Amino acid sequence: MVFKKNINQNRKNFSGQIFLMSVLLLTVVSLAGLIVLTVFNKNLKKSYEIGESIKAIFVADSCIEWQVYKDINGNIQEPNFSNIEGAVSCSSSNRVIGPQYIMYTGTIRNISRILEIKTSY
Repeated sequence: MVFKKNINQNRKNFSGQIFLMSVLLLTVVSLAGLIVLTVFNKNLKKSYEIGESIKAIFVADSCIEWQVYKDINGNIQEPNFSNIEGAVSCSSSNRVIGPQYIMYTGTIRNISRILEIKTSY
């Protein structure tokens, strides 16, 4: 009888330990999953921004070409970016560097890239 009583008491102790170990294991697995998801999300955002960054560079390049052509040949219509999806803008830089420099900022979906050239005309 004493032996049976000890077995039942040990089972109660083990069931509490098993629950504790299960909660601990579940917490560790959830934390590892959260870390993997965070790293994956950052890389996904970077890969998206690379494409948008390239588009912003092309927008700034088009604006510089437009400015050079306008300076050489006279007045011409500004570049039209209606074929690019998203909010696209092209603006001359506020920073004044000198009359021989042309600087434009291409912006698409809040990603901006600046290009600057030195002219000799």
